[in-house]
Amino acid sequence: PANGTITSGESPTKKIDCGATCSATYAYNDSVTLTATAATGYTLSTWTGACSGSASTCTLTIDGPKTVGATFTVNSYALTVNSPSNGTISGPGISCGATCSATFTYGTSVTLVATPATGYSFTAWTGACSAEVTTTCTVSMTQIRTVSATFTINSYTLTVAQTANGTITTNAGGINCGATCTATYTYGASVQITATAATGYTFSAWSGACSGSTSPCTITIDGNKSVSATFTVNTYLVTVTSPSNGTVSGLGINCPTDCTESYAYGTSVTLVATPATGYSVGTWSGGTCSGSAATCTFTVSDAVTAAVSFTKNNYTLTVTSPANGTITSGESPKKIDCGATCSATYAY
Repeated sequence: PANGTITSGESPTKKIDCGATCSATYAYNDSVTLTATAATGYTLSTWTGACSGSASTCTLTIDGPKTVGATFTVNSYALTVNSPSNGTISGPGISCGATCSATFTYGTSVTLVATPATGYSFTAWTGACSAEVTTTCTVSMTQIRTVSATFTINSYTLTVAQTANGTITTNAGGINCGATCTATYTYGASVQITATAATGYTFSAWSGACSGSTSPCTITIDGNKSVSATFTVNTYLVTVTSPSNGTVSGLGINCPTDCTESYAYGTSVTLVATPATGYSVGTWSGGTCSGSAATCTFTVSDAVTAAVSFTKNNYTLTVTSPANGTITSGESPKKIDCGATCSATYAY
């Protein structure tokens, strides 16, 4: 027979051992017991000829020439794949998730492929494929087999470009840039990113994985991501109250003609008060200006309104005391009546 043997029961030397010895002579009325033995991977399905049925032994009484045969059928074995999380395993007749078992005849080589879901990576096989380290495994179906695979969620790096004049932070922790500008998050994580401007600056725009000008920005981690933010320096209006009897000048200011100017945060501005002829600087007021110096210097950190007053000068009129007469002024009462009062102060 193919895929098996038939032997007789004599001992020590069997008369029939077929494959090799397939005929023997027996005396009339001898009782002969034949045993059908399947090759590995096969099963006796039925006797033919003088024997019948599917039991492994057949006993004959020799009462004439006899012919016996046996049929062996190849075995089939189930290959079962444990349905994996976060990936699939596929092969001939198998697409698991959906179809996780199939039957194969003895000796069939079955190639299985492990495919991770998006955001996951293949980690390892278990069961009949445990010796394999790649995503492909070939199983020889010589018995019932069970296979499984594990998949691990990926991690990705979020990188924030270190930005002048502000900071970027995440709600999930890990990033506080300035100081810490990279962090690792698992696939699918939702990360809220907040841009905070430094004093004197305003957040203006995102770039990279975030866009627009709204903070915070929320992104979903599905790969390595980069984010940056732009901060714009604030500008503030410096206004000089239009002065009487003098001028105020400075960077971009020439008041009373041009009395306002916008400056970036942190700009140092010097205002210079110049009195008209016959006047002197009185006092500064507003902003951080005070006192009576001709200049006022301040650093712009907010809108500023500054003013300066000019005071009319006073001068002394002195009369030399005359002999043999008087000199008087015309006020009433008179400021000068010289001989007695020979000097007085008058405004410019």
